[in-house]
Amino acid sequence: MQTKKHFLTFLVIGCLLLVVSYVFIFQTVFATVPLQSHPAEQIAPGTFNEGDFFFPSTSKLGIGTTTTPVYKLDVQGGQINSSGGLCIAGTCKTAWDTVTNYWTALENNIYNNNSGNVGIGTTAPNAKLDINGGYIYLDDKYGVFLDSGLTYGWKPYNSTNNSMEFYTNSGTPSVIINMLGNVGIGQTSPTSGHLEVYGSGNQIWSTSIGTSGANRGILARAIGSGATTNTGGEFSSDGASTNYGIRISGPTNNINNFAIYSDSTAQSYFAGNVGIGTTNPTTGKVVVSGGNLDMTTNKIINLATPTASSDAATKSYVDGRGPTSWTCTLRESTLESDLMSWRCCLDDARLMVVQLF
Repeated sequence: MQTKKHFLTFLVIGCLLLVVSYVFIFQTVFATVPLQSHPAEQIAPGTFNEGDFFFPSTSKLGIGTTTTPVYKLDVQGGQINSSGGLCIAGTCKTAWDTVTNYWTALENNIYNNNSGNVGIGTTAPNAKLDINGGYIYLDDKYGVFLDSGLTYGWKPYNSTNNSMEFYTNSGTPSVIINMLGNVGIGQTSPTSGHLEVYGSGNQIWSTSIGTSGANRGILARAIGSGATTNTGGEFSSDGASTNYGIRISGPTNNINNFAIYSDSTAQSYFAGNVGIGTTNPTTGKVVVSGGNLDMTTNKIINLATPTASSDAATKSYVDGRGPTSWTCTLRESTLESDLMSWRCCLDDARLMVVQLF
C-alpha cells in the first residue's frame, strides 16, 4: 500500500510538471503576451511558428520607426501588403476596384462617376456643386471658366474678348465688362465709353425719391484743365419721323418751377431756330407765339434795315425817313399835308407830320 501511495504522488507531481512545462513552452514559442512595451531586440528576426500573437489593448506596434508609435499599427518607410485583402471595421475588400468609389481618375484628371450632386459643407446638395458655410478661393488670374453654350448665369472670363459676361435669357450676354473696364448693357463691344446701353424702349430710367435736401435724377460732370473740350452731357436722336434731342415733361406750371434753369452766367448757343409757344419756328431764329415779348427794362438793339411793312425798325431809321420840309393846311378842322402818304398833326402843341402806312 505504501509503495502504491508513493507512486500516485509521483504521478500527480509529474503531471503538474508536464502541464507547467507545456504552458511555458507554448507562451515562449507560439504566443507573445507582453504586459509592457517591448523593444525591437526582444523580438528575434526569422520565421515565426504557427499560432496567434496577442498584445494588450493599450499596446502599439511600430514598424520602421524607433520612436513611440502613434497608432495601433504604425508603419514608416514602406508599404503594407496583404494578399488576402484589407478589412476596416469588419468590411473586407480583396482589391481596390472592389472598393465603392464615386470618383474616377483619367490620366491627370478626376471626375465624378455618379449621377448625383456634390456637396461641400452640406449633406443635401441642390446643384451639381453646392458649397455651404464657406467660400470658393481661386488663386488664379482667370477665375472660373464656363462653356460657351451658357444661357443663364455668369461667365467670369471669356478668353475670346477678355471680358466678364452675364447671361439672363439667351446665348448672348446681357451685360459685359471688357478688359478696359467698360460696361455694356445690350452692347457686346463697349468701346465708346465706360457705360454703353443699347436696345429698344427706355434705356436708362433714373428716379430720385429723397424726402429732404436736393435730389438729382442724373448728375453729370466733365472736368479736366488739360482737356481740349469738356462736355457735361451730350444727347442725340435721329431716325424717327419726330426726334427730340432733349424733351422735358415736367415740372408743372408754377411760379417756382422751371423746365430749364441755368445757374451759369455763360452764354448759350443754338444752331437751329428757337420756338417759344410754337413747335414750328420756321420763320426766324426766335419765334414767339401765344404771348408777348416783354422788354420792360431792356431794349431790342441792332435791328437790320426793314424791307417789309411788318419789319421792326430802329428810332434812327424812322427819324431818317421823315421829310425835311412840309406844308400843313387847315381845311374843315383837319390839317392836311402837301406830301403824299403823310399827314399833319399836333403833339404837345408841336406841329409834325407822320407817315401813313
